[in-house]
Amino acid sequence: MDENAGRPLESSEVACPYCASTATRVENPRGPSLCRTIYYCTDCENPFERFG
Repeated sequence: MDENAGRPLESSEVACPYCASTATRVENPRGPSLCRTIYYCTDCENPFERFG
């Protein structure tokens, strides 16, 4: 079993699906479920989900 299941990796860069910027931050590490993480793009100011 993966120890980081449902949690974002601190060292990984996540690109925004709207503008492709990597200026993103974790908004909510657990999201609405354990497999989803909510990120926020500081360039285009959009939140987005990432499954993992």
